Amino acid sequence: MNEDPRPTPDDATEIMPSVPAAPAADLVEMPTNGGAATIAALPAAEATAARRRWIVAAVVTAIVLGVAVLAASLLAGRNSPEALGYVPANAILVAEIRPELPGDQRARLGDLLAHFPGFKDQSNLDQKIDETLDLLLDRASGGEVDYLSHLKPWLDGPAYVALLGVPSADSSPPILVVLTTDGSVGCADLVSGETTTETYQGHELTSAMDPGQVPACTVDGLFGIIGDAASVRAALDAKREGDGATTTERFRAAQSALAEDRLASLVVDVEAIVEGIRNVDPAMGSALGVLSTAAQPDWLAVSLRAEGDGLVVTAVAPEGPTPDDAPTPGPARVSDIAARLPATTIATLEAHDVGQAIAAALVTARADPEAAPTLEQIEQVAALLGGLDGVTGWIGDVAVVVTLDGAELNGGLVIRATDAVAARGTTDSIHNLLVLAGTGGDITIDEVDHDGTTITIVDLGDLSSLLGDLGGLDMPADPSAGMPAILAWAVRDDLVIFGIGESFVASVLDVREGASLADAERYQTAIAEAGATNNGQSYLDLAAVIAFVGAQLTGSEADSWATDIEPWLAPFDGAAFTSSRNDGLMTSRFVVTVR
Repeated sequence: MNEDPRPTPDDATEIMPSVPAAPAADLVEMPTNGGAATIAALPAAEATAARRRWIVAAVVTAIVLGVAVLAASLLAGRNSPEALGYVPANAILVAEIRPELPGDQRARLGDLLAHFPGFKDQSNLDQKIDETLDLLLDRASGGEVDYLSHLKPWLDGPAYVALLGVPSADSSPPILVVLTTDGSVGCADLVSGETTTETYQGHELTSAMDPGQVPACTVDGLFGIIGDAASVRAALDAKREGDGATTTERFRAAQSALAEDRLASLVVDVEAIVEGIRNVDPAMGSALGVLSTAAQPDWLAVSLRAEGDGLVVTAVAPEGPTPDDAPTPGPARVSDIAARLPATTIATLEAHDVGQAIAAALVTARADPEAAPTLEQIEQVAALLGGLDGVTGWIGDVAVVVTLDGAELNGGLVIRATDAVAARGTTDSIHNLLVLAGTGGDITIDEVDHDGTTITIVDLGDLSSLLGDLGGLDMPADPSAGMPAILAWAVRDDLVIFGIGESFVASVLDVREGASLADAERYQTAIAEAGATNNGQSYLDLAAVIAFVGAQLTGSEADSWATDIEPWLAPFDGAAFTSSRNDGLMTSRFVVTVR
């Protein structure tokens, strides 16, 4: 038997560090129930120091306990909802709704709804939401379904809809629904007509004989599980074994990218779905091969959140691998083009570093034999303008733009050139090509000076005739009959502007500092919420579009718009979409703001 290596009391002093002797203490008698006890009384200074040490220790202990409690609550808050444990590991798509409004979502949704008719008073928010959903469901079902009695008891917490397995040529994957109930419902409320029952893992599983009914259902405590019988059994197995979707690497990665508090979410196993498409349709699989798996993420996670001034949809996916010789995309940044666009802009679709993106796509496409025929056709057309690399190499940021000036809609393309000389060379090649094409035809070319910048205007003739020539179609009732097809462009410094008509080009050239889209409050609010620093963005002036649509209506339609529709649309202000790359992830945000 081994001896205890610890020191005995007699030799303990030999291994203890020496400490100064404490000052002698006075002996005092303290009365007790049985007489008097003699204890050592510390000197006053020593007693004060002792009390100070006890106070410090108490404060430190309180802080440590507080941090521990906070950390535990945060970790508990990050646990997946229990209902999610029923979703099997072979789920390739999982949609989630959170009717219980977790975390800050109840308050944020209340603030958002307060902008709309009937929701300003927040004291009975739940009742108003129930009434609204009841009205909508009643109208949608023709009065056959009542939200409060038929649906709400099944939606007392997180709810999930999952697509199980990869589709095949013979069958589509089954759908599983997992609902958090209030405990007052059962499968008899869903499955009607002739049924069969079985016991599985101690649960009664009810299956409908009628194909038009809910196929199978069971209730496990507060959780209703609905689907075909095999899927319901798989859900019970996943919960019992603890080996469901939350244990898979892709699902966990996607879940970690979602907002903690949300109204809804969607997780997609992209790789599994693409593989399933290849199994179902080999031709479609070949088409996907042209796009290349380099651009295909493993997974996609989407979440919906309410904010006090809008709704936010966030989508996250990992970046796919890129060839070593592909150009590196530029960093995320604030839009340069927004400050070049007129304040009358109501819609933009902007991408950054487009030339580099095209070059990267060409590297991938040229390495893919399946893309060769398509690429060859593109390069033959581009050769007329100096070659594909020459046509696209100078392109930096690009924006498709729509403006609304009064009742006049205009639009065009605005490009920020990285090489102004090459950009002008491309526009000159377009000019020369159109001159050759117009010889003996209806195409006419004119040039006008606009404050020192030349605007080239090309009249392509009658639009309906041009569309007929392009499509080879006979369109006698074509609404474009008699409409001119006019293309205009201008180059000034690093800005290249193409427009449908001269007025759009002129409006961009006329933009002055402090009076651009970038200075508009509505644009600033929407883009800031979506993420002003990005690799690409879109913007829509919802208020202007709603007002424009309403102005086009007359008579009873205008009256119906004013009383039934406009009050619900009036709070909408703007919408924005941004995408950015960061730490190997592609993140996109879509925002709708209210006022």
